[in-house]
Amino acid sequence: MNKAMQFIDELIQQQALPLEYKALVEDYLWPLVQDMAMVYNRRTKTELANKNTSPWLVGLQGTQGSGKSTVCLFVKALLEKCFDLNVVILSIDDFYKTHQERVALSKKIHPLLITRGVPGTHDVDLAMETLNKLSNLVDGQFCSVPSFSKILDDRSKENDWPVITNKVDVILFEGWCMGIPHQTNTQLNKPVNKLEKNEDSNALWRLFVNDNLKKDYKGLFVKLDDLIVLQAPNFNCVYQWRLLQETKLTRQVGELESVSKTRIQTPKQIERFISHYERLTRHALNVLPEKASWIIELDDEHNMTSLIRNKNKVRLE
Repeated sequence: MNKAMQFIDELIQQQALPLEYKALVEDYLWPLVQDMAMVYNRRTKTELANKNTSPWLVGLQGTQGSGKSTVCLFVKALLEKCFDLNVVILSIDDFYKTHQERVALSKKIHPLLITRGVPGTHDVDLAMETLNKLSNLVDGQFCSVPSFSKILDDRSKENDWPVITNKVDVILFEGWCMGIPHQTNTQLNKPVNKLEKNEDSNALWRLFVNDNLKKDYKGLFVKLDDLIVLQAPNFNCVYQWRLLQETKLTRQVGELESVSKTRIQTPKQIERFISHYERLTRHALNVLPEKASWIIELDDEHNMTSLIRNKNKVRLE
């Protein structure tokens, strides 16, 4: 742990996190990483015996604004610095369909599909293709992974995609809908908010999203070897967390004179925006903890309060 502390301090400074975050890393993320390293080593021994050396694919799910990206950064740093593993972070956000593709969806299927985020607005085939390329990467080779610009609300140019080099040991695949199972048609009948009631009165949008979860996304999520869940206390805190994200985005736009500030959402727009995710977020809060290998519980202020190992999912000697 000591050899990683200086790097952790640098990460805290780079991410403009409070100094108190270091204690959270030590109390929750470091024990998580220790568990992960043991699972990885045990898995590697088994796979080598079976002549299979594919990367360990770990999903990380949490509500919008729960800190998924930050947790991934620290988990990656600790696994690399303390256990000499090559770790790649993927975000399901980087696999959004292009703006043009979502416009087409909104015209063909339902107007609400112009808004990125829900299942059906990602290019699942591209995600599967990328995972396959990373799984077959060997030392000396490289692979470009897609990138999406939330400021531009469109996929970045391929020349700007990050490049991964050498054999990958661990893939951290994060996203708000990561691992969420589909709902029953009965569950879809009753609207959960004004957006569904007023703009999806015939449940066409809900059915489309659910059907995508049932088919393409299920095929993607089944590839996950393990799942980490950042468990929010309730859905009500999501608005404040998303508002904080938009504040950070505002600072980024302020540094880019060429980008229109119309991309930044007002508090009222954010309230409507998160309504797109309310149904599945509430569903995830209810069902994902039992499916997860590890659960990190959060309080209203983003603070980690406990690390729970699901003994039915993680078996450590």
